Amino acid sequence: MTPVQEHVLKFAIALPWWQVAIILVGFPALYLCNYFTPWTKGLFKERNHSYFFPFSCSLAFLHWASVGLVVLFVTQAGGQLSDIGLNMSSSRFAMMLGTFALIGTVLVLWRQSAPGNRKSRLPEIMLVMLPVTFGERVFFVFMCVTAGICEEVVYRGFGICALCGNGVPMWLTVILVSIAFVMIHGLWSVRWLFLPYFIWGVLYSGLFLWAQSLTPGIWLHTLWDMVIVLGSY
Repeated sequence: MTPVQEHVLKFAIALPWWQVAIILVGFPALYLCNYFTPWTKGLFKERNHSYFFPFSCSLAFLHWASVGLVVLFVTQAGGQLSDIGLNMSSSRFAMMLGTFALIGTVLVLWRQSAPGNRKSRLPEIMLVMLPVTFGERVFFVFMCVTAGICEEVVYRGFGICALCGNGVPMWLTVILVSIAFVMIHGLWSVRWLFLPYFIWGVLYSGLFLWAQSLTPGIWLHTLWDMVIVLGSY
């Protein structure tokens, strides 16, 4: 790493390029391919909400599979998750999950007690993927926690630390991980919401570099996504 990189990032881990490519290129490609599956076509093209669970489960599988490979690659290199910024104890991590569960429960119960509102300003393509029933809202909270943890670990912690550890300049690193972050949100995000997701990716990367920890990003990412429960119909 250059002196500038050492100043802005205290975490870095050198890994084989093929491992970095699997995580930052291979998995985003899998997310894009997932948008050609029957459950994704049924949800977004046919606007058939019965595909809510199959589509959501497919994303959860890809999210946790990518985290599993990240853990494998880091530990094989002799590192730990703290080497990519996940520097919290098991008890703190459990406390964080419990807090997310409590907040999610409050939001779901609050939304259940409110009258339904189908006149949302959100695009129809986004409305179709919002939870409708109590069970869907509970599962959506799980998906918010999944996104907050997995996306920060993979596309901020691993992505930034691995690229910087292999000598990629910081400015280019942030661009590359932010593009990967856009891609995992699917073809419709790449086509119509590229800039907003890219900006969010840059902001989350900046938060990680500023805090030197994934913890603030996980909190912000998860809680921000949970607020969507209140906008469901």
